Amino acid sequence: VYANNKGVVTGKVSGKINVSASGDAYGIYAPDEGSSIDVTVMNTVTVTSATGEATGVYAYGGGVILSGDQATVTADSGSGKDAYALRAQSSDIVLEQKGDVTLSATATGEGAAYGAYVPDERKLNINTNGGVSVDITGGTKGAYGLYAESGTSSSDITAKAASGAIRISAKATSGGAAYGLVTSGDGASISLSAGTISVDAANGAISANGGSVTVSADSRGSLAATGASAAVIYAANGASIDLTNIDAAAGTSGMLVIGSGDSAITARNSVLSGDIKHSDLTLGGLNKTNIMTLSLLNDTTFTGKANSPRIDINIDNTSAWNVTGNSSTEGVLSNAGGTVSFVNDGTDNTSCYRKVTVSKLQGTGGKYLMHADLESGKGDQITADTSDVSGTIAIVSPVKKGAYRARMAEDLVRITGDKNSSFTLSGDTYEY
Repeated sequence: VYANNKGVVTGKVSGKINVSASGDAYGIYAPDEGSSIDVTVMNTVTVTSATGEATGVYAYGGGVILSGDQATVTADSGSGKDAYALRAQSSDIVLEQKGDVTLSATATGEGAAYGAYVPDERKLNINTNGGVSVDITGGTKGAYGLYAESGTSSSDITAKAASGAIRISAKATSGGAAYGLVTSGDGASISLSAGTISVDAANGAISANGGSVTVSADSRGSLAATGASAAVIYAANGASIDLTNIDAAAGTSGMLVIGSGDSAITARNSVLSGDIKHSDLTLGGLNKTNIMTLSLLNDTTFTGKANSPRIDINIDNTSAWNVTGNSSTEGVLSNAGGTVSFVNDGTDNTSCYRKVTVSKLQGTGGKYLMHADLESGKGDQITADTSDVSGTIAIVSPVKKGAYRARMAEDLVRITGDKNSSFTLSGDTYEY
């Protein structure tokens, strides 16, 4: 389907759209400014190129609107060339479907593959009563499920599956990287909403270099990275990531989040597992002016350790941080009635005590579940430069081990500077 020289194409395509070419190949193509395509597609769009790029739907100069019962778009490029299922290069693309939307792209050799690519000043809207499935296989240049890139303006990708699921999978061959959701630039945004959501990619489910990513599941969703050294989430340079009803678990690397520069991750009713590293370095050492903010809200649990020049962690009164290892955030730990639980190996091994180091400890009504050994005088510990905090410390194990001691050798909470702290010991405890 081709609209050239400010041409307008409307109507219904009942049969399949199959395009096979030796060079660059396009299935639905609006190349010129002022041209437009608004059609009902009742079947599949399949594009194959032997030696060139392959693009299923290409809004180069004019906009494209597709409607119908379902949309299946497949693009396979020639060796070393790029493949796009959807490409909103200079105009917008809208998919309004009653049923499922299926996007796939395959590139080999040095080629890159995209489920959807949206550059500066462009938009992609996918609205369906069915589901959305994106399967991408790329070459050396990588594989990207949904990719929004902004410059001086904004680029937006929105996918809504009213009563279905969104599933995104990306993998690459020949050493290429693969990411599920990618934003590049301050104005780039991706928003997914559906009953269930799954984003699975070899090198990271989310890679946000600026911009914003929202993943909101009505029921439940998941984020995963399968690569041996991959993190589930990469957040850098002002990126903002918002998760609702999402399970995100680190793979074999153990890394949940790797960040740099300013960034913010907000999780609601979610389960986050794995370690967080914010590695912003300057020539002078650690740069504490760049801050990663992690907010645990609405019954969210984060299980892992966090290390950084500066991570600010906010915990509301329904959420928890399960500390699995020594953590040095050098930021503010704000516990507004939630729980900070120190996790050891279950045997009260003194070598498994954890230490959390922050610049400031604050919040009212927080609970701190800690381990301590009276006989050795050692235990879990929180250290802070300053404090404005009140809460409850519960010694969960062991209980009254060894002879009575008026004070432990090491404090459970140590504030080295200005202090405004008030803690109550709960349960079968002792003076420490």
